[in-house]
Amino acid sequence: MTQLKTNEVVNELIGKICKQGRAIKMHSTNLENRLDDPFYGPYDVIPTCEYIVTDKDGKTRYCIHSLAVKPKFRQTCLGGSASSNIGTHGGDSIHQERYQGHSKDFWNQMQKLHDEDCYWVTNTKDGLLKLSKHGIAERDRIIKAYS
Repeated sequence: MTQLKTNEVVNELIGKICKQGRAIKMHSTNLENRLDDPFYGPYDVIPTCEYIVTDKDGKTRYCIHSLAVKPKFRQTCLGGSASSNIGTHGGDSIHQERYQGHSKDFWNQMQKLHDEDCYWVTNTKDGLLKLSKHGIAERDRIIKAYS
């Protein structure tokens, strides 16, 4: 199988996230250290990325980096940044062949794109995710920076 070009990797993985949803889970915070975030306001739970999330209905969603790794590595790569998982689990060889050939920094930028709420909006017509204006700009920046 041929390795994909940067723009192909970026667009293919974004397409998968748009179809399946982001792998975000709500986690409780320490009530003694409640945060007062300008975007979320004071909150007791915060949204955080998970490598793999299984909903109550049994639907499994993967984060953007988890979609790129070989399925046999998905369970062992739980937690940590994309670059720490690449370093810990054998370098670029953890990725499916089509996604190989990209730097750790590229994968960290892709993970940031997945994780940040400001890059995503829900399409009002079909209820699926799509990139926001900020997300489109970030996608284009990643493609330009790593091509």
